[in-house]
Amino acid sequence: MAVDRNDNTTARAKHSRIGPLAFHIDGFAALLCGEGYVSKTVHEKCALLVDLSRWLDRHGLPLDALDERQFKRFLADRRRRGKERRIEAMTGRQLLGYLRDLDC
Repeated sequence: MAVDRNDNTTARAKHSRIGPLAFHIDGFAALLCGEGYVSKTVHEKCALLVDLSRWLDRHGLPLDALDERQFKRFLADRRRRGKERRIEAMTGRQLLGYLRDLDC
C-alpha cells in the first residue's frame, strides 16, 4: 500500500498496521510494484497482509510461526467471514517467498 502511486491510500493505511507483518508491508508492496503489478492489485494484496497481520496478532502468533499451514487457517477464517478472494492463495505464496528471501 505504501508504494501505491495512484491514490492516497498510504496515509490512511499506516494507522491500521499492527501485528508481526506490519514492518514488512511496505517492502512487499515495493516488490509487487517492481514486478509490474498495477496499483489496485498492490493495494488489494497489501490489504490482505494487513488483515493477516491482525489475525496473527489476535492469535498470539509471531512472524516465525507463519507458514503454509497457518496461512491456510487464516484463509479458512476469511472464508467463514465471507471475505475470500481469488488473489489470496497467490498472495500467500508470494508473501511466504518474500519473507523466506529476507530470512524471516
